[in-house]
Amino acid sequence: MTGLVYKELPIEDLTHLTRTEFVNGTEQKFYDALLQSMTKHGMRDPVFIDQRKDKNNNLILKVTVGNNRMVIAKHLGLKLIRSIIKLLDPKNNNIKGRPLNTEQEIIDLFFSKKDLEIKKQNGVIYEVMPKNPQKYGKI
Repeated sequence: MTGLVYKELPIEDLTHLTRTEFVNGTEQKFYDALLQSMTKHGMRDPVFIDQRKDKNNNLILKVTVGNNRMVIAKHLGLKLIRSIIKLLDPKNNNIKGRPLNTEQEIIDLFFSKKDLEIKKQNGVIYEVMPKNPQKYGKI
């Protein structure tokens, strides 16, 4: 078992980072390209989320991969976000999603399959992400 599940989650249930450079115009070209892509195609790839505890010991869902897409999703008024959730405790959790037990099940969720990175440490998946589209000149 990977400790990962797939589920569409309400956008308001997710915590994400809004990078200043992404929203203040410094990365305007990237912002505009991502906005155009998501307007036309929606959010093609799921975001990667860690289920963790905040400083008050409350369980939260923190986006670790897909923060820029979350900014655009809010701008577009999207309600549900396709998500891969890394469970804090796979045996005792409140997320009832589709278990992802193989790398192929993860790959099948992505539009950008050939550019997908599945990162592992000691055989445990800790991050799933499409390669940086800005770095490779595509969205």
